[in-house]
Amino acid sequence: MLFRYACQQPFRRHNRIVPKLINVQYVTTAAAAKKNLRMYRILLRQCEDLYANVRSDNDGMVLFQEPVTAREYGDARMYSNDITGIDRSTAILSLYLKWIAAEQKQDDDNYFNDYDDDDDEIETIANYMQHIKMKEERGGPKNAYHDEGNNDNNISPLRALFDANSVWASKQDLKHAIRLGMLQNDLGHGNESSPLLGTPIQVARTLNEQELLLEHSVVTNNLEMGVRVVATSQYIGGSFHPGEGAVSALGGQGFLGKQKYRFAYRMRVENLPSNDKTVQLLGRTWNIHEHNQHGHSLGDPVNVSAPTTGAVGHLPVLHPGEAFCYTSGCELETETGSMEGCFHMAVVDPATARRGMVGDQNIIPLQQDFKGIKFEMPVGPFPLVYPDTNT
Repeated sequence: MLFRYACQQPFRRHNRIVPKLINVQYVTTAAAAKKNLRMYRILLRQCEDLYANVRSDNDGMVLFQEPVTAREYGDARMYSNDITGIDRSTAILSLYLKWIAAEQKQDDDNYFNDYDDDDDEIETIANYMQHIKMKEERGGPKNAYHDEGNNDNNISPLRALFDANSVWASKQDLKHAIRLGMLQNDLGHGNESSPLLGTPIQVARTLNEQELLLEHSVVTNNLEMGVRVVATSQYIGGSFHPGEGAVSALGGQGFLGKQKYRFAYRMRVENLPSNDKTVQLLGRTWNIHEHNQHGHSLGDPVNVSAPTTGAVGHLPVLHPGEAFCYTSGCELETETGSMEGCFHMAVVDPATARRGMVGDQNIIPLQQDFKGIKFEMPVGPFPLVYPDTNT
């Protein structure tokens, strides 16, 4: 529309009518810059909303993570919680690029030029972030990952970050990440979004997702033992359970029974990098509450007492800076509920402690002869909320 309007304003040059195109680029660039500035301010307001209710005992930090999904149900993994060699704003934007790429790959098999493995994706994002950082640092190229040398040094911290698939970050870290993203649009693409960065609408949607994750999460710290736990829940679907003695009604009207609401929860157990202890997760105890429409608990909670069977069968050993993450779930008869409980843990000798699975022959003797310091790591309560009831 801007281009057509400009072409309709001619001027004379040597007795010829020449379309007045000289201002087209300026008009479109100015319009794009104004649009980006408006979107930038909206994203900054979202940033303020996200951090408005962050607890002070988390040092004003928020855990950026992917939404919990049914696909990861039963998964368990270890990774480094000590992401060094990469600043947090770069980490936020790199994770966002990874998540956007995952969405794109579901729809486009040729995305990222048909790379064969994750290394190609990591290298693509590392190069892209380097490009953004070079634009930000007008004085000269600055490595986004604080490692001097070739691009292999950029890929290593990114791989560790992507293994964790999460990062703790402050409000200023997020604001800087947003600025980096908008800078790329302003300097590189005008009013077009970057093929990797996506659109500002996708950024806004991601911030909305993070705010919902924060509402469905609880963070517990045990500074004495150097352990932190993050519990995050998500509704993943319902099911219908026929009642006892249920019969089918004539005319295909279905079965008598109850609606069930399924929730997945992701547990992230961290041994803080500053800790001087190595710890092992031995088991867990949960109390699962069903709530009425007013948020009050209905009857007695369902108790899960498993102090010696690990978590999803795993008995992880966490050295300082390591984290263990797993996803499990529960089922309620009500639309809302909550969970709370604890992990049973112990301080162990890093030289002799062994991680393994419940029932492993090399683990059983260590459990029987264990003489270390045991402690309980409180968790929760955290909400279990059907989306339509979320306020």
